[in-house]
Amino acid sequence: MFIKYKIALTSLLLSLAFISVCESAETVVVGGYEFAPFVQRTSDGNYDGVTFDLIAALNKVQKDFHFIFVTTLADTRYKAFQAKRFDLIFFEDKMWGWQDLDVVSSKVFLRGGDTYIALKKEGRDQSFFADLSSKILIGIKGYHYGFANFNNDPILLEEKYNLILGNSSLSVIKMLEYRRGDIAIISLSFILPYLKQHQSLSKKILISEKLDHQYGHTILTRKNFQVNPEKLNHWLSQLEEQGKLEEIWNKRGLGDLHKWLN
Repeated sequence: MFIKYKIALTSLLLSLAFISVCESAETVVVGGYEFAPFVQRTSDGNYDGVTFDLIAALNKVQKDFHFIFVTTLADTRYKAFQAKRFDLIFFEDKMWGWQDLDVVSSKVFLRGGDTYIALKKEGRDQSFFADLSSKILIGIKGYHYGFANFNNDPILLEEKYNLILGNSSLSVIKMLEYRRGDIAIISLSFILPYLKQHQSLSKKILISEKLDHQYGHTILTRKNFQVNPEKLNHWLSQLEEQGKLEEIWNKRGLGDLHKWLN
């Protein structure tokens, strides 16, 4: 009985200590839109991904701020940010529509890139990706692509670039499989681990050796916000030195990204 009481008392004290830490820490809201594997839906309708791993790591590496997640949409994230519905957004590049907003960024802590994929056919090789103008392209609503000069206006993309839009990386793959288009544009960070997990599909997919564009993943925040680039860079450096970032990349199948990037 005494042992059970002692265990219960210890658990209660730990819970109270945790609540005390959370109450003393200032809440910082991280926005995210569906961008697998950084933010992705689970089978039960919730969200998971690399962003959640990084939030957990940041909550452990310091105690002054408590990071939480809220969802937004790819094409409305700028308005949501300006309305202060969230404070930070992870795994962004300022070239993706943020140039005219009052934002500052952390250092680049992960590199990435978008590539082209097509269904394999007899006689089809890398030359298939040489001329995009004669193809029907498939992309994701709200995303920015190098071939379109990073303009994400859906009407312009459809009329000028013959691009049809899906809502997620997975929907883009399905549209390609159903032959809704000839070439899909997709991030390396999604397609490489996805094909490893789906070997039957990997035998059907031809991946372009020419990338649409490369980018550096950063954390964006508004100017003069208390969680500034200096703090973020310090925490990111700590996580890197501790091997925590590499653990996250490997957990999510991102360890081989560098092989595809210059």
